[in-house]
Amino acid sequence: MLITNGSMQSIMLATEALCTGTDDIVVLEEYCYVGTISAYRTSGIEMVGIPLDEHGMKVDVLAGTLERLADEGRKPRFIYTLATYQNPTGTMMPRDRREKLVELAAKHDIPVIEDNCYGDVHYDGEKPPALYALDDDPRQIYICSLSKIFAPGVRLGYVIAKPPMLERILAHRMDAGPNTLASAITHEYLKDRLWSHIETANDALKTKR
Repeated sequence: MLITNGSMQSIMLATEALCTGTDDIVVLEEYCYVGTISAYRTSGIEMVGIPLDEHGMKVDVLAGTLERLADEGRKPRFIYTLATYQNPTGTMMPRDRREKLVELAAKHDIPVIEDNCYGDVHYDGEKPPALYALDDDPRQIYICSLSKIFAPGVRLGYVIAKPPMLERILAHRMDAGPNTLASAITHEYLKDRLWSHIETANDALKTKR
């Protein structure tokens, strides 16, 4: 696990680890988090959007798109997805579609960056497991954040990945690490009550919704 200065740093560290700076192609949802789109555009990355329906990214279209890119000799650096409470649509990808996405990524030898920053903000029905929990593939990268369940101002995110992927990501970290004061305060507050705190926060969020 790598603690970062917010989930956006997590996204960019993973992106830098997988991109070369030349002919970089990324597959992602057609409608996506504006911060990610802006960062990729600034980095000169070509984005290939996959349409969504009420269940998130349409993996049948993803399958066809990956085949087309393979035929063109253009292999995406990775698939970026917000499978849980997709931003901006709010869709929730069901388990069978998640399993198909993982299967397609493995078939085409493409890493997956799963941005799960909204995953713990959940208060209705069953929540499907994260892609990372469904697959032991070392190319899987899981990103999450404490902003939504604790406080945006602490600017704490994290990356979970297996070696050697984690080392590849760490190699692109050029700062002195995350905010240790914010980390220490957050740890002290949540260490014995993480899930009870999340339940309390989600009750408030449900009312606000």
